[in-house]
Amino acid sequence: MRVRDLGALTVTVDGVDRPVAGSRAAAILALLVINVNERVSVQALLDATWGDRATDATVSTLESHVWRLRQLLEPHRGQRQPPAVLVNENTGYRLVADGHAVDSLSFGQIGRDAGDLFAAGRAEAAIARAEEALQLWRGQPYGALGEQSWAQPAVARLEELRRHIGEIRLDALIAAGRFEQALADLETMVADAPFRERLRAQQMLALYRGGRAEEALAVFQRTRAVLVDELGTEPGPELRDLHARILDQDSSLAGTPRAAPIVLSLNHVHLPATLTPLAGRESDLAQVSALLESNALVTLTGAAGIGKTRLAVEVGRAAAGRFPDGVWFVDLAAVTDTALVVDAVVSTLGIASSPASTPLEDLAHYGRGRDVLIVLDNCEHVVAAVATLATAVLGHGDGRCTLLATSRTPLDVDVEVTWTVAPLAISGSPETSRDGPAVQLFLDRLRRVDPALAIDDEVRAAAGDICAAVDGLPLAIELAAARARSHSLHDVRKQSQADVGAWGRTGHRETLRSAIDSSHAALDSVAALVHRRLAVLPGSFTTAAATAVAGDLAAAEVDDALATLVHHSMLTSTATREPSGHTVFRQLATVRAHAAHTLREHDDADSAAERRDQWTAQLIASRPRLGRAGEHAWFDALDDDDATVRASLAGMLLNRADPGAARLCAPLGFYWYFRARITEGARWLGLARDAADGHHRADWTAATVALASAFAAQGRVESARPLVGEALGRLGALPDDALVDVGESLVILGAALWVHPDVELITEVHAALQQLAARSTDPELQLFADIQACSVTALGGGLAAAAARAEELHDAAVLVGNDAAAWLSAATPMTAAVLHDDPERGIVWVRRVMQAHLAAGGTSSAGMFIENRANYETQRGSHQQAARLYAAARAHTRRAAMVWPRRPVTADLLATTRKSLLPSVFEEAWQNGETWQLADVLAVD
Repeated sequence: MRVRDLGALTVTVDGVDRPVAGSRAAAILALLVINVNERVSVQALLDATWGDRATDATVSTLESHVWRLRQLLEPHRGQRQPPAVLVNENTGYRLVADGHAVDSLSFGQIGRDAGDLFAAGRAEAAIARAEEALQLWRGQPYGALGEQSWAQPAVARLEELRRHIGEIRLDALIAAGRFEQALADLETMVADAPFRERLRAQQMLALYRGGRAEEALAVFQRTRAVLVDELGTEPGPELRDLHARILDQDSSLAGTPRAAPIVLSLNHVHLPATLTPLAGRESDLAQVSALLESNALVTLTGAAGIGKTRLAVEVGRAAAGRFPDGVWFVDLAAVTDTALVVDAVVSTLGIASSPASTPLEDLAHYGRGRDVLIVLDNCEHVVAAVATLATAVLGHGDGRCTLLATSRTPLDVDVEVTWTVAPLAISGSPETSRDGPAVQLFLDRLRRVDPALAIDDEVRAAAGDICAAVDGLPLAIELAAARARSHSLHDVRKQSQADVGAWGRTGHRETLRSAIDSSHAALDSVAALVHRRLAVLPGSFTTAAATAVAGDLAAAEVDDALATLVHHSMLTSTATREPSGHTVFRQLATVRAHAAHTLREHDDADSAAERRDQWTAQLIASRPRLGRAGEHAWFDALDDDDATVRASLAGMLLNRADPGAARLCAPLGFYWYFRARITEGARWLGLARDAADGHHRADWTAATVALASAFAAQGRVESARPLVGEALGRLGALPDDALVDVGESLVILGAALWVHPDVELITEVHAALQQLAARSTDPELQLFADIQACSVTALGGGLAAAAARAEELHDAAVLVGNDAAAWLSAATPMTAAVLHDDPERGIVWVRRVMQAHLAAGGTSSAGMFIENRANYETQRGSHQQAARLYAAARAHTRRAAMVWPRRPVTADLLATTRKSLLPSVFEEAWQNGETWQLADVLAVD
């Protein structure tokens, strides 16, 4: 459901526009929208709809209109389900909505995004975002109802906001050097608002930068004449100053020069590690790379095992230098539900979630504003969802994002260009029949199996026969070469040719299946059992997860089986990069399909999945106390088996609504925050909360608090508010063994609510935390409650006293070794230093809070702290360093799916830094800071 209020009042339900029937019902809805998320009294609604003609009987008529509006706004609400959109509240009504549901809210949020982007020097992205906002405008807000006296202030506010967004767009057009476009748009806008000096200044600047200085001076003279004749006033100081600077040919008016080429940071290339060279694909690599230069979507198609993924990875690596905003790899093989495709991409890229848009809209906006390559691997089972994603990201035709997909079938998107990946050629030239790419691949893998083997004509002949038998399929070739560990080359050739006779030449699929069957037949019984049970572990997994699903086998037996499977090319293995360095394994999609088929034949699929889910539950249950030693390592363990955790959640929440899933999801809330995956986390928490309602009260309460925290961290306070109310209402029924867990969830919620501080809500959460701490008598929970009390005191105006008390609590947190308590307590004195203009003291505290945050496991969600450090550098006058830090702060905050800037004071301090540097110097510093990790920030003196 979405209310379209920027024009004639309309409600869109399930994609269909439905006008509001009746003028009184429309007036009721308009007044509720104007006061969205706030209570509107019955009397105010009566005044707007009936005025002086209202009687006592009119109240029942009002209730009838409200009932019909609920049917329109919530058509899928069950008979006995309470309303969630239009709710009764203390002799009044409240419309509960966010930017997803009301155009005017979305309009304001997108407009603020455009301003943020322009302030950060990202002109093209600001243009795209501003135009996205302006497209929502359909005419006078609320249609004819906008003329009513009660609506006129809201209409005036929205019209002023529209002008402001239009001016941001013009500023960005001028900054981007698109002077003629800006001037063409200014003609109409100046005619509509001839006394608006801001527009005249933009017109003068666009003319001057476009090499038309005399026309710019003429605009000033015409504007002065109009103002003197019509209003009897001279132009304001801004216009007079611009006029004088044009006369002086001020060099700072020339605009930002073309930036130097951007050096791509290795941190921006997120592709799987490859341990062996790409063989026989030189031509494909060159031609697909060329296609990426002129096409927004290239899809690699071909049979299973043909090498699409490997080619895509190498194309991405080769093309990385052309994509300064990064190269990302998203494996969709483990995505079992089409609804999760967008979540998988958004979580992998760490895209910010806006309260005013859906994750798909956020992804589309991200793509339009960045030179980025996204590799979408294994799309064949979710083709329709990937096609929808591609259309949204590329549909406007004005973005800079490029998609490279792999799929057995095309996506069927208009802009798609397909490249069919063919089998490797057996022969290289007419003169030699045994030197083709397929043979070279086989020989390369054979040398790795037996480095001492002499490659003579007989070996080459055998290699050629084997490659011909498997149709040049790369995976089948590698499987055949791996069998040489246990069989002679003669036996491998004989077996491969025998498989051809058994299966016949019916296609690549059968060829690959026979190759996998042959490798499978060579396994001992333990390795074969492990092979099939690994089918329930999509994506990468650790030895621990493999041991769990294997069943009654000893860990040593599973270790041996994994090594055997790797040796037979039935598994791939690699070491995780940071920080654990553990080995993780992965079945290729075609090998997993074989394993799943074999698993079903043994009637073992359900029990293997149950063992996986039990192991996942144990992993999550092993979470240490909030901020305690071991929490960081627990985060790392979740990283290593991320795909396994996702598979368990999908099985419990998508395949069935398991009430026990809330017990898994609630403790993961802080992990998802630290790993910049709030959008995905909110989806799982919402599903878990619904499944647990009425079953496990403590689990439901913890999941509800965690979901409210996710919404609050995204700036969606109005979405969090009703969840907080529901959760706090059930605290009294919590059993004693749940007090600490739910209490720690309230600690996280209290911290998240500081994104957009709501005094009333933070105070309510703090009171609830104090009650739980007192009931539990747990000293560390009481420490967190005392730290949160400092935040409440600071909000009430006692910042100095709160900062002093927080410093004492920080010492106590350090003494007990609680990293989370250390960084939460340091936040208050850190904030006080910004507001009291004491940068030297602030830097001491911000370093403490960042070090504690890093020790607690945070790697990409420290944007607020970096933002404070940047503010201190501005206050110190270190503007170039400040620019780097502001860029790092924005990158970290947006990647954590939170609102930037976090502090109201930041906008003014950032503007000071911009004005203090030459545009080229600011841009260079900004680009450098965007690549900084938290460790880079900590290294700043």
